[in-house]
Amino acid sequence: MVVFTVVVVVSLTAAGLIGRESDAEKAKILAEVERDTGIATSSPDTDQPPQRDLRVGRCEADPEGALVAGGSVTNFTDQPASYQISVVFLEGSGSEVGAELAATTVDVAEVASERTVNWSSTAAVAPPGDFTCRVVRIERSP
Repeated sequence: MVVFTVVVVVSLTAAGLIGRESDAEKAKILAEVERDTGIATSSPDTDQPPQRDLRVGRCEADPEGALVAGGSVTNFTDQPASYQISVVFLEGSGSEVGAELAATTVDVAEVASERTVNWSSTAAVAPPGDFTCRVVRIERSP
């Protein structure tokens, strides 16, 4: 009886009938990741959401006066992936942010599995004073 039970559980798990997240559970997980990070995505990956691949380490004006955001992206999946990162630059800093100064999108192509690649995005806008950089969306493909 024990052997039969183990075989049935293993078979149902392998078939995806046990231990599989429902659509509602996946939606809840993805909503929590978006709420926690403030970054949207259309990826259905609940095991490794692309928001968790991203690090932002730079938000500054360059010597020419343009706005620059940058960081790194690490591909934690088991196959090469490309990323599209959307950044907005906002007036102000901390909790006192205001109008959008600029929006940019950067493409990071073919990041090998378990590799980290730096990214940078520049907006040719002179900052009026304090400003904030925010990644608002990340997409990973495939």
